[in-house]
Amino acid sequence: MPPQHVKNARSTTAAGTDASAAASEVVNGVAGMTFQRAASHLIDAASVESETLNMPDHLLLRAQVESRSLERAAPHNAVWRQRVSEWCYQVVDHVGESREVVYRAMSVLDRYLASDGDASSDCRNDRDAYQAAAMASLLLAAHGSRRRDGPPRRVFGAGDLVRAGRGGVTAEDVEVAARKILSRVCLRSSCASPAGLVRPILALLSGCCGGGGGGEESSSSSSSSSSSSAIPKDVHHSLLDCATFLSELSVCDSSFVSMRSSVVAVAAVRCALESCDDSSTSIPDDARARFYAALEGAMGFDAVRSSEVLEATRRLRSICVDFDDGGDDQQQRQQRQQQQQQQGDHEQQQEQQPSSSVRVVDVVPCDEREVERPSPTAAASAQSSSPVDAATDPAWCAVSCDNVAVILDDCIEETSSPKRRCRERDPSASSSSSSSSSSLLHRAKRARNLAAIIEE
Repeated sequence: MPPQHVKNARSTTAAGTDASAAASEVVNGVAGMTFQRAASHLIDAASVESETLNMPDHLLLRAQVESRSLERAAPHNAVWRQRVSEWCYQVVDHVGESREVVYRAMSVLDRYLASDGDASSDCRNDRDAYQAAAMASLLLAAHGSRRRDGPPRRVFGAGDLVRAGRGGVTAEDVEVAARKILSRVCLRSSCASPAGLVRPILALLSGCCGGGGGGEESSSSSSSSSSSSAIPKDVHHSLLDCATFLSELSVCDSSFVSMRSSVVAVAAVRCALESCDDSSTSIPDDARARFYAALEGAMGFDAVRSSEVLEATRRLRSICVDFDDGGDDQQQRQQRQQQQQQQGDHEQQQEQQPSSSVRVVDVVPCDEREVERPSPTAAASAQSSSPVDAATDPAWCAVSCDNVAVILDDCIEETSSPKRRCRERDPSASSSSSSSSSSLLHRAKRARNLAAIIEE
């Protein structure tokens, strides 16, 4: 942030404290909430988001994103940002930290880079400087999260992150970068993450499916129904898993930097709802109409026709495997099922051949897009059940975390936009996919394996 804006940022500290407290309240305690409680949470989140985005560091970031000055000055930063965010997800998963910390860390890093008016900054063009800034952002975001969300506890420090990176960065470099970030970025100006807004949005949908309307006309029966009882549990869990994964996926894509977290969350829920259109558990049209009306009243924008939501939905679709606008018709699905059945019969015939016959097997390298990624909710629960304290187990970083220095190598030479997490497949390949792959949840989980991306 330029020097003339530092005082303005510090003058908003009191307002930022209130915003952070409200954002934390929005995320906490949303399981099993009623229709009215979910609407109240979303109204508070929208208010906090509006205040936060009007702070100087957020306004500066939005202005630079709209002018594309950051992209022109350092096009390789988009690649660096994608790979560092994926590495951050590995770190927080390993230590049992909340995955929302990654969203806060990347928000801090984005605002810090935007605050530096010099286009030739070392942090933008030097790999080690960028790595130190990313580590410092993750450290500060995790520290602030623990202060807001629970009692203080040490999970990892600067030294632990340096050992995890195993590059040319020292703990002193991370501390210097942290001091620079604190002098230019207001850490308290942080709103709820997209993943944190998914659950109350789905609770609002559940209340609408229970027979209640949106806004002031919601009935007492809908306001007393919980998010797990209004719609089938399996449908609710599938929608929650899919929408949460898509919202976390958006954190790695630099095209979502300037988008509001509420818009990304609504777009993720819309994509999850579209995955139910071709199944027997699809949400009724009248319930969707009530849901979108209630969502507009709570969030303050049209979830159906808003240009921001439409753009976010399009971008989320573009980074998923085999996701096409509008979905396949019934005839195409039947053709795929027949081809899959024929392929299964052919494989069964080959298995029944005598052992003396020589079978020819096509050796195909493992496609990283075919490796299923554990669901975010399952990964978070697994890690939270047995958290690892880096203070007592310093060897964790050398075992499970990839080298930050390696994943940033040779990226500075790339001048094109970053590769999408999911490349478009050959249309002919989609015909052999099973009918279950038509579900967006199934396709999103197979999007890409984080470790495979970093090791490529």
